[in-house]
Amino acid sequence: MVTIVEYTRDHAQAVADMWNESRGNFGGGHEFETARDRAVKEQTSGNLVTMLAMEDKKVVGYCGLATYKQDTGALYIPLLNVHPEYIGKGIGKRLVLEAVQRTVEAGWPRVDLYTWPGNTQAVPLYKRCGFFWEDREDRTHLMNFIPLLLRHGILSTYVTNENWYHTLKREVKLEPDGETQSGFTTFTYHFETDKGNVSATVEHSSRTLCALETEQFKLEWTLPAHVLFVAKEYEATLRVINKTNKPLHIKGEALPPSSLHTTTTIEHNVEGEAEITIPFSVNEENGGHQSRWKTHPSFDLQLTVDGKPCALGCGYTIKKPVAVKPLIVKPRQLVDERGGEVFFEVKNELKEEITLTLSISSARLFRPETKSVTCSLATGEKQTLPLPVKEVVAGIEQLALELDIAGDGERFLYSDPHMLVVPDEHLITSYEREGSLYLINGWETLVFDKETGFARQMNAQTEEAKPWFHAYPVFGEPLNHELASKGWSGYSFRKTCTGIELTLDYEIQDGAGSLSVIYDWNRNKTLCCSAKIKNLSTDMLDVGYVTLGMRLDVDQLLMPAFSKHLYAGGIEEVELDDLPLADMNDTWMYFSWEKHSLAVSTTKSLKWLLVEHALAFQQAIPSLKPNDSFETCPISLQSDVFQTADAFTEHMGSFREKRAFTEVVHEQHGFFAHGEEGSWRLDVGKKQADTAQVHLDIDGEKRSIRSFDIHGPDSILLTDMYPPKGKTSALTIKYEGATFQKNYSLQAIAHGNETVRCQTNEEEGLEVHEVSNGILTFKAANEFSPAIYSLKTREREWLDHAFPKAGPKSWWNPWGGGIMTIPGGLNLLSVQKQKRRTEFVTMNDQWQQTWTGLKLTIKLEHSDWEGAVLEQFFVTLPKSSVLLHTTVFKQTGVLLHEQNLLTGAFFNKQEALRVYATENDEQFFTPSAGHFSLAGRELAEVVRLQEERSGESLVVVPQTAAKKREFYENKEVFTYMNQERLEKRPDVPSIQTGTQAFVWTDQLPSSEGWTWTQNVDLKEGDIF
Repeated sequence: MVTIVEYTRDHAQAVADMWNESRGNFGGGHEFETARDRAVKEQTSGNLVTMLAMEDKKVVGYCGLATYKQDTGALYIPLLNVHPEYIGKGIGKRLVLEAVQRTVEAGWPRVDLYTWPGNTQAVPLYKRCGFFWEDREDRTHLMNFIPLLLRHGILSTYVTNENWYHTLKREVKLEPDGETQSGFTTFTYHFETDKGNVSATVEHSSRTLCALETEQFKLEWTLPAHVLFVAKEYEATLRVINKTNKPLHIKGEALPPSSLHTTTTIEHNVEGEAEITIPFSVNEENGGHQSRWKTHPSFDLQLTVDGKPCALGCGYTIKKPVAVKPLIVKPRQLVDERGGEVFFEVKNELKEEITLTLSISSARLFRPETKSVTCSLATGEKQTLPLPVKEVVAGIEQLALELDIAGDGERFLYSDPHMLVVPDEHLITSYEREGSLYLINGWETLVFDKETGFARQMNAQTEEAKPWFHAYPVFGEPLNHELASKGWSGYSFRKTCTGIELTLDYEIQDGAGSLSVIYDWNRNKTLCCSAKIKNLSTDMLDVGYVTLGMRLDVDQLLMPAFSKHLYAGGIEEVELDDLPLADMNDTWMYFSWEKHSLAVSTTKSLKWLLVEHALAFQQAIPSLKPNDSFETCPISLQSDVFQTADAFTEHMGSFREKRAFTEVVHEQHGFFAHGEEGSWRLDVGKKQADTAQVHLDIDGEKRSIRSFDIHGPDSILLTDMYPPKGKTSALTIKYEGATFQKNYSLQAIAHGNETVRCQTNEEEGLEVHEVSNGILTFKAANEFSPAIYSLKTREREWLDHAFPKAGPKSWWNPWGGGIMTIPGGLNLLSVQKQKRRTEFVTMNDQWQQTWTGLKLTIKLEHSDWEGAVLEQFFVTLPKSSVLLHTTVFKQTGVLLHEQNLLTGAFFNKQEALRVYATENDEQFFTPSAGHFSLAGRELAEVVRLQEERSGESLVVVPQTAAKKREFYENKEVFTYMNQERLEKRPDVPSIQTGTQAFVWTDQLPSSEGWTWTQNVDLKEGDIF
């Protein structure tokens, strides 16, 4: 018999056993959890309660319940699991219903949960338990409003704790829920109870009941639109349908937030149908940008219906007709040259075409060369307007912008102030904008986001975020995470003699105390973080502990543990969960990345621990008398101050920089026809004279030895014949000088003269574009996915795919697989919704070679990329083992700054593969049903995959500017991903990414000598 109990410390071992036996539910892996690990995780989880399903002494199910940190007014199920041997026995349903019941008992109106997009198998269970699936892009997020309905005046007479699950009637579909009209999304519950049928509709943005229908009447409360504009008049409408023969008495009062104004009260006796309108005006913006996924303000209507209370509400957001964002690009150059351009990103929020004139009434940091700029904007269109300026100085000011907007018979004239910052190395300042706080210290910026509670450090010139951020404070034990959703109640900036200081104030324990977090940032780039607790009550205040944390994506680190200096990093991804924090013998860590470093140090009064996968620092707080306070010891963070671990402490190792002495290149390029002559150049970087012999080997065959007298930097030209067969050819050039010797590798790729075959076929009812060059065959299907989904050599299918229908898999939904490039921030669901086209194409390179293949075009209508066009090219040469991939991004009138394109390749791991992720031919990884992530600086630029049975290998050469390269594998997928930055001026219509190469060889080649393929410059030729 399975029972539901609350977790205690005595359950730690049994819960650890369950997780060790359930790894397959979460992508596989080989991690092993101990009772001690589980006890620490539960202590720091932030769960209000953890519920366990027990069969005798065995834990067969787990469900946490916590305050939802990403929004207000909700509890949240952060983790739900059923032991694999007990799936399908109703345990998951019992745990979910228990969580809903606990939410009701605690007085919360809602409980949420989310899972990764590919995990949709449990969605029907959640929907039957009252959850609705939000139609969002980043995750499968579900919301349950049953607790809200159970406390509603009229609904609670129909729907109760005891009957709601059995009387709820809904059609369960494996897709997001909601009906959309006029910008509103609603979710409707239907119940068939002993007292009659009843329906309740929840408006998504406000999370409030907006409509109610019984067998006697129907009420519906609506606003004219979800987006309202400042200084406009509107009418809200209450629609009433009386289904009885008696008058229905409606009485109530409109209760809008301060941003809206109305004085209307209503009282009507309704017979039949009636529409009751309530006029209102918009006074002000409601706090700037609002996330679609957070609770919006609600225009509430407090009613009685025949004397019974009935609260209704409807959410809204307030915008200005045109959204404006000033942009400073390359501020150092702007200040040094005392002139250049300031950019203004503008977006038309109106449902009509407009003409915009933007003027600057005054500016202290620069002098505009023209008083105004004008443009036309279609509905929803975004443009970036350049404004030439001169006499630029560094500083901060509130820039007064004047907007003149002419639309269809309507004109808007208003001022729109914006904070403008022109940084330089000496600027120390602070400001607040749209709920976020900014500290500026020279070329560095700290941004504190009230919505998330996180603070991120950024480069003020490029806006590139550093690979760590500060988390919200937590207190108590077990840890209380309530401040994540409440946010700070106040803040203060203070300039100091050494830098700048920010204090964030939080209310704790219902106002009995305050918790202040102090960020003291010195000019030398040392950031000291501490917390201060103060008792504001007349009683003793017991907080227990205060914990400050930070999240890091770790590449390499050095830490003192077990009386040693432990190094973690290399090719395998570093997990903070694996660090021996309890065994540290000193209080510092040094983290390093390709471009950044971070030195963290504390006193021994602070305990180092992990809180929800974040590195945290905890200090005990004594009991405080009224008006007493206590300040924690500081945490010292030094960003990019120590470029090496040696500089941080002489007792640590160092990461030494390597520098090439000479370089070997193809004289023109590395593509060859069998038996033709090739030429290669050895560029010698020596500054002194030398006498050297140069040996040339091709595919292991010694070809020539030549002697040279070197007089300073020089170039040596070598020529010889390529071999008569083979997909590729490996060249080894050995330089033997009097004082220096080294071997160099260079790879060449063969091609033929045959015609590349292009044809369309019908497969599984879909039109498929197929390209074959005699060695490679690759396919794309426009109605399936904007990717090449199949890529075959004579030996195997190399890509994993879901053809003919994309669906949920692992972390993605819909997942199609293959190779694809998409804009960063868009998920696969959004991409699948865009218009697209697939066609055959030719491209020409700088050596007049013709490449043939596929062009996959995506026309983006997503709000973040409105009007952009993404063109993916996959091309090859005749009888060649190379596939090149490049992408063209087109968008007129828009400045692209710090945007990214993401390229992913999903590989088929059904047959045994070896992954050579470093330059070491003796070190490889084998994708299986396990889990690994390979990333960081030690991931080779050129990676190789080898099929064990045949020895056939694939070489992957990324684009020159590729970053965040990573292999990821779990039990369902194996993928290689990288990103490339997108940057362009508004007057540049399109940009093209670098070239990524996929090259197949008959056996495992060296990882050296392939990067010349990055220099292939492809330009579109004919479409056919």
